Amino acid sequence: MMAKSHHCMTDGIGGVDILRVLLRPLPEVPNESPPRWLPQPRPTFAKLLVDESIQGARASLAMLLGIRDGIERPARAWAGLVDSATAVRDALRAGLRRVSRTPFNDPIGRNRRIDWQVLDLAEVKALGRQLHGTVNDVVLAVVTGALRRFLLGRRVPVEDLNFRVVIPVNMRSERDDAANRVSAWFLTPPLAEPDPIGRFAHIRASTERLRQSKTAEGIGVFIRLVDWAGSSLLTSAGTRLAARLHPYNLIVTNVPGPQSPLYLLGARVLELHPQLPLFEKQGLGVAVLSYDGRVFCGFVGDWDLVPDLREFAGAIQASFRELRDAAAARATKRAAATARAAPRSRAGPAS
Repeated sequence: MMAKSHHCMTDGIGGVDILRVLLRPLPEVPNESPPRWLPQPRPTFAKLLVDESIQGARASLAMLLGIRDGIERPARAWAGLVDSATAVRDALRAGLRRVSRTPFNDPIGRNRRIDWQVLDLAEVKALGRQLHGTVNDVVLAVVTGALRRFLLGRRVPVEDLNFRVVIPVNMRSERDDAANRVSAWFLTPPLAEPDPIGRFAHIRASTERLRQSKTAEGIGVFIRLVDWAGSSLLTSAGTRLAARLHPYNLIVTNVPGPQSPLYLLGARVLELHPQLPLFEKQGLGVAVLSYDGRVFCGFVGDWDLVPDLREFAGAIQASFRELRDAAAARATKRAAATARAAPRSRAGPAS
């Protein structure tokens, strides 16, 4: 089954919620006949105008309430203003730096290639714990290793490559049920680092620094501005500016999915392979979704720019094995060093 939705309708987390509604947690087949579906009539121009006016009025009211709260509590308002300004500054610094051109950062066509790989979620979690990182750190380190292999295989020098990855970040609160509430991190992967443990350590430090920074919140400020001012003009201008600046090379999204099996008309859903849309001069995309104890990595490439997408997919598995084996070797070496030091520590001081 293929499910496709436009990002204006929902983001990755929302897409998982839609799956939970469409599919069932048990292998039962409903006996009742579904009610006949009747589409709503097409909204008139007047209704669209009224709806947009109401939405704008709500945004304006929220802004006025914020101004009133700032007058009543100036210290807290000033602190919030400083935080917002810092967030916007960090976002601008991250998003206005140009990146190096790679073979898959040229104008794209209309045809696509897709591929996928599957990892064991328990192995990924264990590797994250062993290296004192998160599942997302493992995913980003594996993608970094695969990119290094892929680019070197194309004879692209990676030592001085200014390569940047965009990582969508979920900005929902616990009670937030919005269809889209996503921001982004800008991360520079260590493609020149040959050691997989070194790459992981760099990724872990970078994600920790991004968590402490205000970059994602700053992008969220821009998104709220678009919601308040009306999306058409600002979105169009932002798209043109992003295409001209070329601030990133690749999108890597990682969405946690349901860890219990789902069913469709009694049939168990075995695999869920996510895919991303490709944007201007973005000939490669990586989407990761965990489901039912496994990690599904979906890859999409422009038909002409990435004819060797299968090689990139294979590089993901090779990169994961390389990181896993390096972590195991390091653990064995540390255990041996501890064992050698143990008899000396039990012997006690010389008399």
